[in-house]
Amino acid sequence: MTACAADPPWTELPLDVTAAIMQRVGTKEILQSVQKVCATWREVCRNPVTWRVINIRNSDPLRARECNIICRCAVHRSQGQLIDLTMENFGDDDLIGHIAERSSNLRRLTIACAGGLYNILGTALTRAVTELPTLEELHLLIPFYIDIGDLGSIGISCPMLKSFTFNRRFSQGNKDTLAIAENMPNLCHLRLFCNGLDNDELQAILDGCPHLKSLDLRRCRGVDLGGYNLNLRVIVSKLVYPVFDNV
Repeated sequence: MTACAADPPWTELPLDVTAAIMQRVGTKEILQSVQKVCATWREVCRNPVTWRVINIRNSDPLRARECNIICRCAVHRSQGQLIDLTMENFGDDDLIGHIAERSSNLRRLTIACAGGLYNILGTALTRAVTELPTLEELHLLIPFYIDIGDLGSIGISCPMLKSFTFNRRFSQGNKDTLAIAENMPNLCHLRLFCNGLDNDELQAILDGCPHLKSLDLRRCRGVDLGGYNLNLRVIVSKLVYPVFDNV
């Protein structure tokens, strides 16, 4: 009689180790192929621990709807345990609302959109973010419009926010800056790309965000650090200021 083949070695790994490995593979790959490898992996893929980190990147406009479906499925499987979500070049108002309703423990949210590969209104995004009180990091690499009041609402609704990235072409200069300075006092890391702020508005941020450790001002052409750079470096330990750097 032929002996049964031994189980593959990866089936003996602890659940948390297997989940960490799968998170590195990628969300789309887990749902479309990894969970089909064996019964053990299929079981791991059903465990909410596997979905504490969701990272979905899209480069094809024709696949944006597919990415929406994949993201919904992944968020559903997380069963409220999602803590880190990255969305790149897909999404719509319904999806971002769905995420907010089911991810009350979310700590890090990154939304990156280029060209026409997005369909999220600024008001829908703001409404969703204000339902995430545990958020510690928010990174918005987006071309669409967010109102000044919305920035303020985000800061008030997310008192634990420590890292904020804001990159857009439609900056409102000092109004953006004042909304950040007045409503995000616990920031430790701030990145403002293509913002129209000047030296006075930069000072308002430094005064309003006393815990800043790093500050990224790429392509903020209204800031002149001549004669001001030394004082700034005393306040923040890391300063990035190449005016014409790509972002």
